[in-house]
Amino acid sequence: MEDAAKRMHDEMLAERARKEELIRQLRELEKIPIQRTKGFDPTEAGNHGLMVEMSVAELRERLELNRRKLEQETDFKRETNLAKKERDAQNLIEDSEKIHQARLKRKQEQDDRRQ
Repeated sequence: MEDAAKRMHDEMLAERARKEELIRQLRELEKIPIQRTKGFDPTEAGNHGLMVEMSVAELRERLELNRRKLEQETDFKRETNLAKKERDAQNLIEDSEKIHQARLKRKQEQDDRRQ
């Protein structure tokens, strides 16, 4: 009987040592900080429950598209303005040439009348 009691006592001590070791390991694991935030995914929408949500990647894509569109519109306006300016300049040159020709003609007519 003493052997059985001694064996039982040794088993209880071994079980207690095993439990204490497990508790020590658990406490060590609790000391390690847990990273609670997930990584940032620019392709994922915010999921805030709004009717229209878009991801950062989609926002950047749309901004780039709008930037290109605005640049094209600006270039078109610039080209249109330059063409109009050239047309106006050509019209002024033609008008000044007509005025010059008309003055020469009038002067010629006046010279013809004087003679």
